[in-house]
Formats: sequence, structure tokens, C-alpha cells
Amino acid sequence: YQRRVHGVAEAEFKLGLLFKKYHWFSEADAQFEAATRVICSELGSQHRKVAIIGAAQGDVQRHFRNWEGAATLYTRSLEILRADDAPDDGEVAECLNGLAQVCRFTNQHDDACRLFEEALAVTERCLGIDHRHMRNRIRNYVALLTDLGREDDVGMWRARLIPNT
Repeated sequence: YQRRVHGVAEAEFKLGLLFKKYHWFSEADAQFEAATRVICSELGSQHRKVAIIGAAQGDVQRHFRNWEGAATLYTRSLEILRADDAPDDGEVAECLNGLAQVCRFTNQHDDACRLFEEALAVTERCLGIDHRHMRNRIRNYVALLTDLGREDDVGMWRARLIPNT
């Protein structure tokens, strides 16, 4: 029974990811909600899979510009992942980056800088400087630094992108 329930939740989640990929965000959100309900009822609300689904749903909420909803999902996901005995650094970095984006667009610039820097450090440690996620996160951070007029910092981070573009 539990294997079947887990299979249903996994199918809901994968369908949500597919919808998200093709920008069918309302459908993705509904699939993520369904998957979360199943996982929470069978495995508990602190299960690592809830965090993974929550981060993906945070991306959807960010698309809808539901900043509060996205921040709640990313924060909850980070709490679950960090409480895990062996958190996946890539998943932690995804949540940090998403939360940093929310902070950027809600003018919480100090928090955004801190979160982007943490996401960059985690991403570099687990994926390396040449990984596409690292380059994307650097670009996100450079955009924030540009908005803030921190040209010296912009130059330093852009220099890290040059060999990788």
C-alpha cells in the first residue's frame, strides 16, 4: 500500500514538474499541492520530499508574483532540508536562490545579498564553478548588485563569468 501511495505522489510531482517546464503554472501548482497532501498524510509534513516539492511550488508562486507564498514555501523547505541528517546541498542551494529572488523583488536587499552569497557558496562547493547553475546564480546576484549600484562588486562577479560563458 505505501509503495503505491508513494508512487502516486511521485507521479503527481513529476507531472507538476512537466507542467512547470512548459509554463502551465496553475496546473503545476495543483499537482504539487496534490503530491504534498499525499506525502504529508503518509510520511509526515517534515519528510524531505515535502521540501523538494515545496521548492518547486515556490518557483510557481514566484512566477505568480505571490512573494509571501513563495517565501513561506522556500523557508519551510530550507527548514526541513537543514534538519535532515544528510541534506542535499543542491536542494538547499535551490531554496536559497529562490528565497533570494523573492527578497530581491520585495526590496529586502540585505537579505537577498546574504541569501545569494550563501547559495553561491553552497553551489560552488557541491557543483563547482563551471556548472550552469553556478553561472545562473552569479547572473542573478550581478543583477541585484547592479540594481544596488555596487559596480565594484558587479565587476568582480562578472569576471568570474567570463571564462564560463
